[in-house]
Amino acid sequence: KFKAIRMSEEERLMRETEIEERMIDLARKEQEMNERQAAIDEASVARKKKEEKLEVQVIVFARKEKEIKDRLAVIEAASVARRRKEKAASIAREKKEKAKSVKQQNNIESKPIKD
Repeated sequence: KFKAIRMSEEERLMRETEIEERMIDLARKEQEMNERQAAIDEASVARKKKEEKLEVQVIVFARKEKEIKDRLAVIEAASVARRRKEKAASIAREKKEKAKSVKQQNNIESKPIKD
Protein backbone atom coordinates (compact mmCIF):
# COMPACT_ATOMS: atom_id res chain seq x y z
CA LYS A 1 0.00 0.00 0.00
CA PHE A 2 2.75 2.44 0.95
CA LYS A 3 4.65 1.46 -2.10
CA ALA A 4 1.60 2.20 -4.30
CA ILE A 5 1.06 5.53 -2.55
CA ARG A 6 4.72 6.41 -2.89
CA MET A 7 4.66 5.45 -6.62
CA SER A 8 1.56 7.55 -7.25
CA GLU A 9 3.18 10.45 -5.30
CA GLU A 10 6.32 10.13 -7.46
CA GLU A 11 4.19 10.09 -10.62
CA ARG A 12 2.31 13.16 -9.41
CA LEU A 13 5.61 14.95 -8.71
CA MET A 14 6.93 13.95 -12.13
CA ARG A 15 3.78 15.30 -13.78
CA GLU A 16 4.05 18.52 -11.77
CA THR A 17 7.71 18.83 -12.80
CA GLU A 18 6.78 18.27 -16.46
CA ILE A 19 4.00 20.84 -16.18
CA GLU A 20 6.37 23.35 -14.55
CA GLU A 21 8.98 22.73 -17.26
CA ARG A 22 6.30 23.23 -19.94
CA MET A 23 5.15 26.42 -18.22
CA ILE A 24 8.75 27.70 -18.07
CA ASP A 25 9.23 26.80 -21.74
CA LEU A 26 5.96 28.52 -22.67
CA ALA A 27 6.95 31.59 -20.64
CA ARG A 28 10.32 31.66 -22.43
CA LYS A 29 8.62 31.35 -25.82
CA GLU A 30 6.15 34.06 -24.87
CA GLN A 31 9.05 36.32 -23.85
CA GLU A 32 10.79 35.64 -27.17
CA MET A 33 7.59 36.42 -29.04
CA ASN A 34 7.17 39.66 -27.09
CA GLU A 35 10.75 40.63 -27.88
CA ARG A 36 10.23 39.86 -31.57
CA GLN A 37 6.99 41.85 -31.59
CA ALA A 38 8.76 44.76 -29.90
CA ALA A 39 11.51 44.63 -32.53
CA ILE A 40 8.89 44.52 -35.30
CA ASP A 41 7.04 47.47 -33.76
CA GLU A 42 10.28 49.42 -33.41
CA ALA A 43 11.21 48.72 -37.01
CA SER A 44 7.72 49.73 -38.11
CA VAL A 45 7.98 53.04 -36.26
CA ALA A 46 11.43 53.64 -37.76
CA ARG A 47 10.10 52.82 -41.23
CA LYS A 48 7.14 55.18 -40.79
CA LYS A 49 9.46 57.98 -39.65
CA LYS A 50 11.70 57.37 -42.66
CA GLU A 51 8.68 57.39 -44.99
CA GLU A 52 7.44 60.65 -43.45
CA LYS A 53 10.90 62.17 -43.86
CA LEU A 54 10.97 61.05 -47.51
CA GLU A 55 7.49 62.49 -48.07
CA VAL A 56 8.66 65.84 -46.71
CA GLN A 57 11.73 65.70 -48.96
CA VAL A 58 9.51 64.93 -51.97
CA ILE A 59 7.28 67.90 -51.14
CA VAL A 60 10.30 70.19 -50.75
CA PHE A 61 11.74 68.90 -54.02
CA ALA A 62 8.42 69.45 -55.83
CA ARG A 63 8.25 73.03 -54.53
CA LYS A 64 11.82 73.74 -55.62
CA GLU A 65 11.12 72.18 -59.02
CA LYS A 66 8.05 74.42 -59.46
CA GLU A 67 10.05 77.50 -58.43
CA ILE A 68 12.73 76.64 -60.98
CA LYS A 69 10.13 76.05 -63.71
CA ASP A 70 8.48 79.37 -62.87
CA ARG A 71 11.83 81.18 -63.00
CA LEU A 72 12.64 79.53 -66.34
CA ALA A 73 9.26 80.60 -67.72
CA VAL A 74 9.93 84.20 -66.64
CA ILE A 75 13.42 84.10 -68.17
CA GLU A 76 12.05 82.65 -71.41
CA ALA A 77 9.30 85.28 -71.57
CA ALA A 78 11.87 88.03 -71.01
CA SER A 79 14.09 86.53 -73.69
CA VAL A 80 11.23 86.43 -76.19
CA ALA A 81 10.34 90.05 -75.37
CA ARG A 82 13.99 91.12 -75.77
CA ARG A 83 14.27 89.36 -79.17
CA ARG A 84 11.05 91.02 -80.36
CA LYS A 85 12.33 94.41 -79.20
CA GLU A 86 15.68 93.86 -80.92
CA LYS A 87 13.94 92.76 -84.12
CA ALA A 88 11.67 95.81 -84.02
CA ALA A 89 14.68 98.07 -83.45
CA SER A 90 16.53 96.39 -86.33
CA ILE A 91 13.56 96.86 -88.65
CA ALA A 92 13.28 100.51 -87.57
CA ARG A 93 17.01 101.01 -88.25
CA GLU A 94 16.70 99.42 -91.66
CA LYS A 95 13.71 101.64 -92.53
CA LYS A 96 15.58 104.72 -91.31
CA GLU A 97 18.67 103.80 -93.33
CA LYS A 98 16.54 103.08 -96.39
CA ALA A 99 14.73 106.40 -95.98
CA LYS A 100 18.09 108.18 -95.63
CA SER A 101 19.38 106.40 -98.71
CA VAL A 102 16.26 107.33 -100.68
CA LYS A 103 16.58 110.95 -99.51
CA GLN A 104 20.24 111.07 -100.55
CA GLN A 105 19.31 109.53 -103.89
CA ASN A 106 16.56 112.14 -104.34
CA ASN A 107 19.01 114.91 -103.43
CA ILE A 108 21.49 113.67 -106.01
CA GLU A 109 18.80 113.39 -108.66
CA SER A 110 17.32 116.82 -107.89
CA LYS A 111 20.64 118.70 -108.15
CA PRO A 112 21.16 120.33 -111.48
CA ILE A 113 23.96 118.99 -113.53
CA LYS A 114 26.73 121.54 -113.99
CA ASP A 115 28.39 121.69 -117.31
